Amino acid sequence: VSFVRYPQLRSDKPHLIKVPGKLKMAEGWELVAGAGKLTPEDQSDLLQDAANDRVFLDADQLDGGLNVRPIEPGDRIQPLGMKGRIKISDLYVNEQIPQPVRPLWPLIVDKRQVVWVAGVRMAHGVRLTRDSARYVELRLVRPESEE
Repeated sequence: VSFVRYPQLRSDKPHLIKVPGKLKMAEGWELVAGAGKLTPEDQSDLLQDAANDRVFLDADQLDGGLNVRPIEPGDRIQPLGMKGRIKISDLYVNEQIPQPVRPLWPLIVDKRQVVWVAGVRMAHGVRLTRDSARYVELRLVRPESEE
């Protein structure tokens, strides 16, 4: 069964994301990573840019390299703007992600935590703030886009 409309990993094995770099996923989806330094002018633009398919993370708040993997038992996230942590499985239910695509949905993780449920929610602790100096940009590219 194919799920062209949803980002899916090709396997349940973790993959390191190179920054900058790309990870090809199932059905032509890609995860694209980039990085940069923040200028004061950038900050106001990037702090407001909260599209679901593109996130900017504070590079200095990330612990080690980034990996992409599917959900594991007990995975939790503190979604951007929320105080508490919730189970990723509950987030899937709340966001109405269909049951068949949940097992291979891409989660981006550092050594400590899930930093982005791709296309859904990023973690509060890695958001850009006025003190952020460097960022990592992660972007989901749909198969039909011309990039």
